[in-house]
Amino acid sequence: MLEVKLRGSRGRTTKSRLEYPADSSGQLNDSALEFIAEVLGAGRESVLAPTLTTIYQRSTLLLPGDSRLTIDTDFSATTPAGEQVSLNEFAIIESKSRLAPTVADRALWRIGFRPIKLSKFGTSLAAIDPTLPSNRWTRALKSPWIDRVARTATSA
Repeated sequence: MLEVKLRGSRGRTTKSRLEYPADSSGQLNDSALEFIAEVLGAGRESVLAPTLTTIYQRSTLLLPGDSRLTIDTDFSATTPAGEQVSLNEFAIIESKSRLAPTVADRALWRIGFRPIKLSKFGTSLAAIDPTLPSNRWTRALKSPWIDRVARTATSA
């Protein structure tokens, strides 16, 4: 999916999605650029260029009490210059509920997992480029898995 997230009313995130096949080049085709321009309410010529392409597999588990878990695996993030981080051996599990904590939260806590603030976009950029501000993602960047994150750079 190609997803455009915008801050909506009352600070809530609104998402617009377009079914879009994964492309390892990170280049957007014409239909993707038109979709983005439409969501942003801008002319196509003013659409911003990609800064990071994230690819992952997502599974969603629906749970009792109007809650769900999303489980993202095979995660990788790549800049247009070819710099990359990946979490091939890990899953990013997100508990989503209107009420907290959920049954899933309690189960994860029992086996030693504690929630951390994480944006796949923000944390990936901060991991790739240590000169970027990373205060919001410090815990994620210092957690045990970051030492095992594969970092590669390809020359253009």
